[in-house]
Amino acid sequence: MPSSDDSSKNIIYSGKTDATLRENTITDLFGGQRKWESEHWTASDDRVRGGRSQSYLKISDDKSTAIFHGDLDITALGGAGFASQRTTGSAGGPWDLSKANGVAIGLGAIDDRIYTLVLKDTILPKRPDGRDQSTISYEFSFSVLGATNDVPSETNCGEAIPLVDLSGRPHALLLPQEADPGEKTEAPMSIVIWIPWSAFHPYYRGKRKPEDGPLDPLDKSKIKRISIMCRSMFGKQFGRFSAQVRSITAFSVPEVTSIYSGALITPLERATGVEDAKDTYIFHRSPSAYTKSILKTDRASEQSLVESLKELRVEEKQTQTSPSIGIPQQGKSTK
Repeated sequence: MPSSDDSSKNIIYSGKTDATLRENTITDLFGGQRKWESEHWTASDDRVRGGRSQSYLKISDDKSTAIFHGDLDITALGGAGFASQRTTGSAGGPWDLSKANGVAIGLGAIDDRIYTLVLKDTILPKRPDGRDQSTISYEFSFSVLGATNDVPSETNCGEAIPLVDLSGRPHALLLPQEADPGEKTEAPMSIVIWIPWSAFHPYYRGKRKPEDGPLDPLDKSKIKRISIMCRSMFGKQFGRFSAQVRSITAFSVPEVTSIYSGALITPLERATGVEDAKDTYIFHRSPSAYTKSILKTDRASEQSLVESLKELRVEEKQTQTSPSIGIPQQGKSTK
């Protein structure tokens, strides 16, 4: 996130999680002005149910970023599986985000997995065997497709961003990063995904609650747990995964006229064509990622963004895909 002394933006940046959120306020929950700490997070993997998935959170030396990584196994539980990192009691919760419009997650280098940001407002006492009792979780799933440096850092699209309503739907901001002095390689691109409350959906034990069922709105005044998860999508993805998380923030910014200089911005919609991923919002970094992905949207504005990237003379790079990584291509076996 930009520093709090950036006078070019009428936005207040706060590192205090106990501060009352006001209009045009962005509060760092993790990252940014509030450094990442390893004791604030712990693994919560399918091993508690007899699985073999495993996750880790590696904090950078300067505590500015965290890498969520591990291995997702689908063999032990017959196609099911999940790996996640969740907040501990020392992380600062519960968080009163009742004045916020939603949350945002800042991302650096990331593979093409589907990841899920999970919020909980209820934590029950543990079962006699020490396992957590299941409660409703509120989830937002996303996937960033395309190589990290598909869009060059010297993009010339730094014109003023028109009025953007962030309260109604998720948006992705693609941000150029400054390279270290003397570095010959391109600086990596960073993405901030803005997530309004309406984009979080209730799940119970990994399954979406039916639309016609009783409503269980998230109590935003007492967010007790935050998690980052990679799940199998019932056998559709497996193997190693890695996502660099720069920040998790709460925002009370319904409308912004100028968010970041030089940013590409696009609203996101759900993927189509993969039933178990229908709640997943996707962002294609490059034209090649859009054409190769099995996760599609039928929204014209994302295709328009792809065309804009072409006009910027984006140099296509051959996307390298690890053999250990599914989502498998349509028509091919996962075995």
